[in-house]
Amino acid sequence: MKDIFKETKILMQSTNTKNIQHICDEIKVSTRWFYGVKKGEIKEPSVIKIMAIYDLLSDQNKNSLPIYKQGDLFSNSFQQQKIERIVLDWDKTKNKK
Repeated sequence: MKDIFKETKILMQSTNTKNIQHICDEIKVSTRWFYGVKKGEIKEPSVIKIMAIYDLLSDQNKNSLPIYKQGDLFSNSFQQQKIERIVLDWDKTKNKK
């Protein structure tokens, strides 16, 4: 399974400074929060926010609606399973530290 948090942090490291404000505006977070996550100062950021950043920065989700823009995250069982896998991966990552 992918470590979404780790992959997102890698994507964040290579993000153009000009795009950071756009990303923050898009997911409704401050640039201070973004840089805090990027630098590792925020140890347990929101899973939904990390997924939103991942969706914006990765090309793999071009054909689907980003998770943070979907109305009800648990509107179908597939989406619920996706969220549950992400949360489990997140917990495994936290427990390794």
